[in-house]
Amino acid sequence: MNPLLPVFKICTLILAFSGLATSCYQPKKACLDIEAVNFDATADENCCCQYPRLFFRLEHRYDTLTFREGDPYPQPDGHWFRLQKVIFYLSDVKAYRGTEEFGITDSLELPVFGPAVTDTLEQFLTNDFMLIRRTPLEYAAGAFPESGSFDRIRCRLGLPAAAQHVIPTKAPNGHPLAAQSEKLWLDRDRGFEAMRIIFNRDTLSTTAPDTITLARPEFDNFMLEGTGTFVHQSGFDFYVPLQADYKELFRDVDLANGNLSGWKAKIVANLPNALRFQD
Repeated sequence: MNPLLPVFKICTLILAFSGLATSCYQPKKACLDIEAVNFDATADENCCCQYPRLFFRLEHRYDTLTFREGDPYPQPDGHWFRLQKVIFYLSDVKAYRGTEEFGITDSLELPVFGPAVTDTLEQFLTNDFMLIRRTPLEYAAGAFPESGSFDRIRCRLGLPAAAQHVIPTKAPNGHPLAAQSEKLWLDRDRGFEAMRIIFNRDTLSTTAPDTITLARPEFDNFMLEGTGTFVHQSGFDFYVPLQADYKELFRDVDLANGNLSGWKAKIVANLPNALRFQD
């Protein structure tokens, strides 16, 4: 008997089992980007990364009181009124680190009006549109992979010019620019309202509500800005607190006298103090 035969058989078996193990092994596919929320350091191949999102966390107040739709509220001069509803769009979200600017990375192809009345086109837009109501209290602006500390947050009250041409009846169901029960889309020329405020100028049951609408062409390109220290931890969603204080919105608005035009001008002047980012 050949003395090398047993050694040969053992080596053959080892190679066979080694080949079997290799053939059964499947590389693990997962996200290898440390900035992603589903980062997996044990992965062999990079795949399917899901990035953190930037959220606005809203606090709706009337001075120190939690705002509730339809409740009566006092003005500084002792006049009481009822605030029924405040609804507004936010978009064009940016965070800054010194002179560096970072925005939402999500985009979406949306139907827009073309030059001719019957034209319908498709246009890619940054998909950071939020329609703010009393509830819910958290709104996702979109994917925001950049982590670290930021010294400034900025966004638009209303919508950028390109988004004003979106056709609401053709937008995806549930999207902020789709047709809404509040019917914030005005028409082809004016686009969407930036903000709508509904209130009763007093607390009498017989007083009909008034509505103030902030929309183009007289209201456009209003930016909200907050400075401070806003920290986004790597691999986690980024929450930015935004306080809406409706006492500040109605500061020096003489509801016992005056008219809608005068009240509207004062409310626009009050916006920077009424909507404030909290670091």
